[in-house]
Amino acid sequence: MCGIFGYLNAPGEKGKTALLAMSKTLLHRGPDDSDLIQFENAGLGHTRLSIIDLPGGRQPLRNEDNRVVLVCNGEIYNFQELRQGLLARGHVFRTRTDSEVIVHLYEEKGVALLQELDGMFAFGLYDGNRRQLLLARDRIGKKPLHITRLDHTLYFASEIKALLALPGFTRKLNPEALNHYLTLQYVPDTHAIFQGIEKVQPGEYRLLEAEGNGPAKRYWSLTLNAGKASFDEAVHETRQRIDCAVRKRLVADVPLGVFLSGGIDSSVVTAAAALNSDKPVNTFSIGFREVKFDELPKSRVMTQRYGTRHETYVMTLPDVRDSLSEILEDFDEPFADPSALPYYSVCKLARAHMKVALTGDGGDEGFAGYQRYALDAHLRKFAWVPKWIPNAASALAGVLRVDFRKPLGRDYTLALKRLGQAFSTPEAASILRWGSYFSAADKACLFRPEIASTLGLDSSRLWLESLHAVPAGGADPLNRTLFTDLSSYAPGDYLVKADRLGMRMGLELRSPLLDTALLEYLFSLSGTLKTRGSLKALLKAAYRDDLPAEVLKGGKQGFSIPVGLWMQEAWLSKYKDLAQQDSSLTREFFNWDYVETLMREHRNRRNDHGKKLYALLCLELWNRKWRR
Repeated sequence: MCGIFGYLNAPGEKGKTALLAMSKTLLHRGPDDSDLIQFENAGLGHTRLSIIDLPGGRQPLRNEDNRVVLVCNGEIYNFQELRQGLLARGHVFRTRTDSEVIVHLYEEKGVALLQELDGMFAFGLYDGNRRQLLLARDRIGKKPLHITRLDHTLYFASEIKALLALPGFTRKLNPEALNHYLTLQYVPDTHAIFQGIEKVQPGEYRLLEAEGNGPAKRYWSLTLNAGKASFDEAVHETRQRIDCAVRKRLVADVPLGVFLSGGIDSSVVTAAAALNSDKPVNTFSIGFREVKFDELPKSRVMTQRYGTRHETYVMTLPDVRDSLSEILEDFDEPFADPSALPYYSVCKLARAHMKVALTGDGGDEGFAGYQRYALDAHLRKFAWVPKWIPNAASALAGVLRVDFRKPLGRDYTLALKRLGQAFSTPEAASILRWGSYFSAADKACLFRPEIASTLGLDSSRLWLESLHAVPAGGADPLNRTLFTDLSSYAPGDYLVKADRLGMRMGLELRSPLLDTALLEYLFSLSGTLKTRGSLKALLKAAYRDDLPAEVLKGGKQGFSIPVGLWMQEAWLSKYKDLAQQDSSLTREFFNWDYVETLMREHRNRRNDHGKKLYALLCLELWNRKWRR
């Protein structure tokens, strides 16, 4: 894991100033080393977290004649196989690091090298002979890559904060990105919170000439084709592919471990790691004093089964009450997924012992794990119900108090309050159908009228619907929704969370359930085969003999935290103080009377606005850190 940055088309001294400014902002991504190189019209820089070839893998990396130069963030899992082929064909390697295969593959194949890579990566490669810069990002979007243009110069960097450090960059807010954030809890890859910044999309590359121009092109897209495999065949193949994905990610020259939440996904990764390693596996878990949110008992069952070296930490409100702004400070854009708080804690816990950890990220999209996937299927049966009936039920439920001590998916009062929303939102926008952030109707009340009139308040729903429509016509509804979530929520939310918080701690996080070969196979299967009577039926069947019954029977919880309770007890006053400052985004964009209504209803438990208010709090914390 590393930080990368660079430019194309800038005078030497100006370019060097830019490289040094960007380097200082990315030292947290690469605390072990840093270096930069300049050409006549380009410059590349790198900060390094050493994982493979600790003494020799310094970047930028060069080819034999020093005319092809690379800076790469990530890991190439098939580098040993690629390296052997390249050596046999006469290439000379200077290091044992995995990234150097990219340099020599480029010499042979040009941009077609991307088809050969299996891994998570973002890189910049400069070809001095052609005076071209190649920027590329991995297929799923595990590693970030941002670009901007200032005074006819193109700059790129792993994180937005590096671009903010450039002389002359103006921090002008993008209102449409803010609009998306309020609905999604993150800024999607299609937008950036500051005007003038773009994100290279997952599975995309850009080949840029001296002027910094070049269209975005895709080198990979996930296709959905329902195959003819039987359930037993799918169970066998799934098991083989997961085991293979985990084995690839156990390669490192430093100690590694596994994040173990107690749920199915992380338990599968833990089991696969233990069964494919000749050493005891290190595992790390976070718990809560609020019993209904705590999964430590299930994680302990797994550690006993496999004899892991287990570390735990019980998270409490005092842990995060005063440190919330510190936890979120490395998110260059507003980010309101509350699971970032326990994720921060588990990263901190793991980093005290090692530099690499495997996670269960991706299991829900690959194997259909979210409860809303089952709810979508049930709701199809009631398409005939007139909309006024669920709307009336939601209105009547308005008098009921919600229970902040229950995870959101288990509070049936809250579910009843959202029934009208579920019936009025299309399945193509499933995550909005059952979500708890700002709907288009909410934002019509939240934004000041003169601002609301300039925005597409329904743009998040329309974007998700457009993704849902991408797969071929034969794709079933569940696979379309899984594809939509994998294309939106994964790179925009939890992969951002993993990258920023992992890098903050100097910790590399690897996600075997997002392995490309595994995903390509899973999306060749029908949705009904994956679920066959229950959510994640295929995954559970593949590891039925290797997981304790307590884990197999457990429901989906993940890194849920009591955000509604904590908002009520600790953070409402903090948000109110920030919102009433002259420089606040609340004053600039929002209707204060509506915000006060949200706070009053939440304080009185008339509705659970915890996530909405948490999103506004995170927005103001981001504003205080990055806009001033």
